[in-house]
Amino acid sequence: MGGSHFKIDRRRDLNTHLTQLHHVDMATVLTQRQLEPPEKLVEFHLQDFHPFQMPKYSQISCHMEGDKFAHRFLIEFGRIREDFWRDPDTPPELMWVPRKFYFIDRFAGGAFEFALDEINAVKLIGVSVQGHVSRGGALSTMSVSTKTHLFVFDLSLLGLDAIIHRGLGDILASPVIMKVIHDVRFLSDFLHHECQVTLSNVYDTLAAHSLFMTWRVYAGYMPKFASTYNELAKAYFGLDANSLHFRHVRSISPEEDLKIWFQRPLEDHLLQGAVRQTMFLLDLQRATRECMNAPFIWATEALMSTVRDSDDMEAEVQKTEAQVLPRSVLKVLPRLEPG
Repeated sequence: MGGSHFKIDRRRDLNTHLTQLHHVDMATVLTQRQLEPPEKLVEFHLQDFHPFQMPKYSQISCHMEGDKFAHRFLIEFGRIREDFWRDPDTPPELMWVPRKFYFIDRFAGGAFEFALDEINAVKLIGVSVQGHVSRGGALSTMSVSTKTHLFVFDLSLLGLDAIIHRGLGDILASPVIMKVIHDVRFLSDFLHHECQVTLSNVYDTLAAHSLFMTWRVYAGYMPKFASTYNELAKAYFGLDANSLHFRHVRSISPEEDLKIWFQRPLEDHLLQGAVRQTMFLLDLQRATRECMNAPFIWATEALMSTVRDSDDMEAEVQKTEAQVLPRSVLKVLPRLEPG
């Protein structure tokens, strides 16, 4: 009875917004293709070991891209840019992007030794890897950057012998050469258990950024989530999406989705992806170090000036109170108060 009064109009239940979504071709996504077609690789045939031109990059000032998000404000981005950018519309210059990169897939020919010589000649390098980076996993490539060169080692062809016996492991374990790595957790685990190499002298950009955010944004609390390399590249330097490489890996099937990294010859867009995941590391080290160390700089400047800028009488008083930390130092330190 009365059923006719409560007939449901099924059309009202349709999620009309779903008609506006784009179909996702998962097979295409898992080829690791990016937003734009890859650049054509430019090889310098007349130079020793035939290096390639570095991929192009561009910088923007908006926090998010796309018409719908162009005016979104992200608080972490905002605080970073207040401290590190000259003004909100001018991204800082990238000073340490290498000029060219080398792809090394064999020990013969001299390129491998040339790369080791170049790397051992400096004290600061960037390191990233591609592949199934976990205990019992496998590495496809290892990329190492200096301020002038970037080397992509094809570990699928060279094998872990390149790390264990041929010199890369000595570099990774060296206490003299600082390795800039973003989120070192799984690489450290892989090297220790699969290569018997213990990393030394590591600067982790995730650790530095997290410490900066702890006092600059979260009032002494650590962030809950780990920021990615791409997020840092965009936040500190305004790099747009086409300048970065985004891995397409499903959490339910990482091994299956990463197989493409182990197919040879390595596709150009993957090679460029390995390069893009490394080429900004040294600049990120510079940026995160400056931001993370800001309270230390402020405290040092306060100590330098507190007696120097006092009149004679106050300077004498401060002599008798040298065991007490000056209030001028406390005033410049961040206030770590919730809310």
